[in-house]
Amino acid sequence: MSELKTAIDIIGIIFELFFSSAFFDYIFNKTFKSKKIFFSLLYVLILCTGVFIPKIKNFAPIISLLATFVLSLSYNSKIISKMIYSTMLFLSFIMSEMVIGLVMSSILRLPVEKIIDNLYFYACGVLFSKFIIYIILKLIIEIKNKDVNTSLLSRIPKFFILPISTLYTVLIIFYLSYKTDSFIVTISTVIAVVLLILANIFTIYFIDKILSSEMKIQKLKATENMLKLQSIRYKEIISSQKEISKIKHDMNNYLISLSGYILSGNTETALNKINEKVLTIAEHNYYKCNNYCLETLINSKFKAISQQNIIFDFKTNIPEKINVDETDLCIIVGNLLDNAREACEKIDKLENKRIKLYILVKGNYISIYQSNTISKMHQPNKDFSTQKNNKLYHGFGIENIKQIVKKYNGTSNFKFNDSEFNSCLLLKNS
Repeated sequence: MSELKTAIDIIGIIFELFFSSAFFDYIFNKTFKSKKIFFSLLYVLILCTGVFIPKIKNFAPIISLLATFVLSLSYNSKIISKMIYSTMLFLSFIMSEMVIGLVMSSILRLPVEKIIDNLYFYACGVLFSKFIIYIILKLIIEIKNKDVNTSLLSRIPKFFILPISTLYTVLIIFYLSYKTDSFIVTISTVIAVVLLILANIFTIYFIDKILSSEMKIQKLKATENMLKLQSIRYKEIISSQKEISKIKHDMNNYLISLSGYILSGNTETALNKINEKVLTIAEHNYYKCNNYCLETLINSKFKAISQQNIIFDFKTNIPEKINVDETDLCIIVGNLLDNAREACEKIDKLENKRIKLYILVKGNYISIYQSNTISKMHQPNKDFSTQKNNKLYHGFGIENIKQIVKKYNGTSNFKFNDSEFNSCLLLKNS
């Protein structure tokens, strides 16, 4: 039985390593694989000394904190940040073990020492405590990512149905196996539970991978659209340049004809000719900004907006070079304008169709404010999900924006009332 208990302890250490690495991967910048492997092995070695060497067992909490901090050294970040998050993770481990110990002690009405001596209860406690760690870490990440429009409680079922159902299944398995005295059943139970938890972890891992791949596909499509828009914009610039050259070539003739009309007293005809020329030139005016990629996108979107008689108010002080990836910025702006234009399409009154877009750089941040009028008869969903029939190919707009904002350690705020929808975004430009 002692060998089996040792195996359970080793499995518990491996789970702790997995959860710790996943947590640090999210919090800190990832480092070289070889460096991470070295510190992971060191982490396991330190924890094993604290668990299996009797003389230093009393210092197990200090050993555990030290091991967690050592693992954090494989990541690129400030020492103070590593100390804070290592302590947070260590406290999560301690809290999970205390909670499971108290719960099992109260249910079984046994002291903690007897529960530890019983192989069934001990294995159950180790595995359950790891699930508690998983839930705590998920909560920490969710709180860190908490969006002002979505309450944390509303998102808990989405993340915890799988681990909670697995936890219940594990309880049933342990309860049934406890009724028998067979060593084979004991071994089979432990293996089954371990495989079940591993399946649980890998399922969540692959779900995250699928969501990440979906984001990459969306970004690739956005990049392709940007290339098409740039190609169209180049053609428009060439066409405009030809028109300007033509106007310049004919300008002398225009001036001569205008002077003739004025000298003959036919000022009305002269004014009409001037207005015609002003309108011809105005047709080729477009929004300008220092960033060519953004300028191309804005002007391509403006064509569709102007065709629907929507008043468009655009302001920016964005420089030519920014630290935020231009494709990411254009995905955000493109989604905001597409959503705004579609919302304005549903409004009957022409005077109520308005879109505002302000992109301003202040210090190390890029702030994006967008607003548009909406119809009282076509209000957005509370979770901003798509209202289109084909949900497989639609509804990624707001989610893509949130993911990109998260990538740049920013904040996103979406809200609406009966007549207006507002988006306020902040991206770190460093």
